[in-house]
Amino acid sequence: MTDTNPLLPVLASARRKLLETGTRNRLIHVNRENKRSNSLNIVNEQTEEVYQILRADGRRMRFKAMGKDRPNKEDEDGPKLVDYVPDGEVSEDRMRDDVLETPLGPEALARRVLRMAKDAKTAEEEQGLNILFLAMGFLKWKEDANSQVPREAPLILLPVEFVRNERKSTYDLRAREEDITTNLPLKERLRQDFGIILPEIDEDEEWSPATYFDAVAEAVSGQSGWSLDRDGIQLGFFSFAKLLMHHDLDLENWPEGTFDDHPLLQGLLLKGFEYREPIFPDGAKLDELLAPADIIQVVDADASQTKVIEEVRRGLDMVVQGPPGTGKSQTITNILAAAAHDGKTVLFVAEKMAALSVVHSRLLKAGLRDMCLELHSRTANKKAVAQELGRTLSMSGRPIPPVADPVRLKAVRDDLNRIAAELHAPVNAAGDTAFETLSEIIGFLNSGCRPPVIPLQGLEKAGRSDRDHGTRAIEKLLRALEEAGSPDRHPYRSVRELNLQPTDLERLKVELAAAVEAIHELLAEAARVADVISMPAPVTLFEVERLAKGLVAFRDAPKTVPRDIAPLFQIADEPRLVEALSAGAAWQQAYAVAKPTFSDAAWTLNAAPIRAALVAGKASILKRWFGPYKRSSVELASVLNMPLPKEPAARLTIIDQLIGVQSLRNTLAAEEGWLQSNLQSHWRGEKTPFSELTALCQWLTAARQAGDFANANQVVSALEKL
Repeated sequence: MTDTNPLLPVLASARRKLLETGTRNRLIHVNRENKRSNSLNIVNEQTEEVYQILRADGRRMRFKAMGKDRPNKEDEDGPKLVDYVPDGEVSEDRMRDDVLETPLGPEALARRVLRMAKDAKTAEEEQGLNILFLAMGFLKWKEDANSQVPREAPLILLPVEFVRNERKSTYDLRAREEDITTNLPLKERLRQDFGIILPEIDEDEEWSPATYFDAVAEAVSGQSGWSLDRDGIQLGFFSFAKLLMHHDLDLENWPEGTFDDHPLLQGLLLKGFEYREPIFPDGAKLDELLAPADIIQVVDADASQTKVIEEVRRGLDMVVQGPPGTGKSQTITNILAAAAHDGKTVLFVAEKMAALSVVHSRLLKAGLRDMCLELHSRTANKKAVAQELGRTLSMSGRPIPPVADPVRLKAVRDDLNRIAAELHAPVNAAGDTAFETLSEIIGFLNSGCRPPVIPLQGLEKAGRSDRDHGTRAIEKLLRALEEAGSPDRHPYRSVRELNLQPTDLERLKVELAAAVEAIHELLAEAARVADVISMPAPVTLFEVERLAKGLVAFRDAPKTVPRDIAPLFQIADEPRLVEALSAGAAWQQAYAVAKPTFSDAAWTLNAAPIRAALVAGKASILKRWFGPYKRSSVELASVLNMPLPKEPAARLTIIDQLIGVQSLRNTLAAEEGWLQSNLQSHWRGEKTPFSELTALCQWLTAARQAGDFANANQVVSALEKL
């Protein structure tokens, strides 16, 4: 490789962007005096003893608060400041016990540990790596000889984890089975700026923090004003991901020509990729191009997924996009299985641990555990890797289980393809297929239609135009039936029965005369009733039927109907009136139930902040110890006509009841002006009988529609005279 390689400046630029050796990086400078940082200082401890307990002995250590809590005067709801005064000389027993002493007070310590435990769990679940370390030993250094700003950087980083202490409902600290690491960003910064090479950590039986500190002290001995705090310890979050990528992009870490001359890297960063004809053209039938024996799939795959799998197997580079649920993880699983079958080694990487876990679990369910080496979870350490390799080697001697017979598989596939082809083949000149016909029939059945009864003879010759003609005829018949009514009740039914016997004619004369007389009597009685209720006399049977329906509606009239119903008559069925009256009735009902519980001051109380504090208290016992929950409980108790319940859930039920009543009242308030204008004399504010008015409007709507009443006076007159 020469200096004229155009890839060099591209890689150099990428490495500069990844390199974080500035003092904003916590691995370069840690402000241990910051009491509000997401870290935890350890005091009165010796690095050697802590290393021995956590790492060498593999024991847990618990936290102890040595300070006292005092409220923050600027924000009483905020974090607690801490008063900690060293208590003089620390005994040897305190340094050798399994307790990590902290300068925080009990309350502040509980909150800090809980927050850090949640953050550590979230980081590991989302990123798949641990970033929680116990930093032991700090290098105090300066950026140059004239600088007056001291810097501190951790030297030894011990990977640790929080472990739940179920007996005490607290968290303990335990070392993880991962390698101890030195501070890589600090090592790079010192190499670039000062030419100092920090020693590596080669952890063996003879290694100890003290020997490493001695080596560091010798390496920085030429720097004026630099020193080591050997027993400085802090629990915090540190990440090396970008620096490791920075090292990976260094050509010195690769054999000559294997990285910078790689065609994939050249294509991505410089030259791009040449167009290659797709292996499977658009519209191609995969079954005609792929034999079942050549397809390697351990989970189900459709045609589009199969195309991706096979194109990757043939060496194509591609980007596959799709929303959640479209089968990307299944496709990746099949690609990995096919690559292993083809004798290839694959490294599968993803930004989120969830993506790795999904694919890994699919491979395990497919029985491919022996081909997977997990590098993305807490089991990815030297011991676990060695055990997995040993297990895989021991399983390699077992015979491979038989697979499905490819000859029989091909025969079944061909039968299914033949059936599919027949379903989609045209059956008439119009191009109709059996598949389309079945789809239409299923659509009719799903809509609740009765299956059609039609002759099958000649049906295969009917095309789309014939079906459209039949559809129009049926629609015309339905419209005619809607206008004429049921044929059984049509007045001209049987008029074409002309071949009647003499006896039938004589019988019809008597029946027709009786019918005519009954009609005259009906019209006379209807005219009398109409005159009583001040309505026009009906002259047709249809008008008589309308009058009869109106009289039936009066049977269901409310017991008391006010005379002044004119404001309601025309708007009784208006949707806005119906919704407004319903809102008023709902509020009155909820208010009547809640009134014994709350005082009058409760109805104007801002309940939302109180509810938020109670929800937090219900979810966490720690939240109940602090100001918001207690203040909200006191405020709730001040508007109750009963003792405040002790349980958070019961308090939450009460505040939800109050919020529900307030919400209903707000809904009613939005309609008050409109109701007052339209209800007129019926409006009485909050005392308006909403339920009674709702029933009255429902009856007025039914009576008006049934009897065709023109105005409210007709309704009132009818009520008085009937």
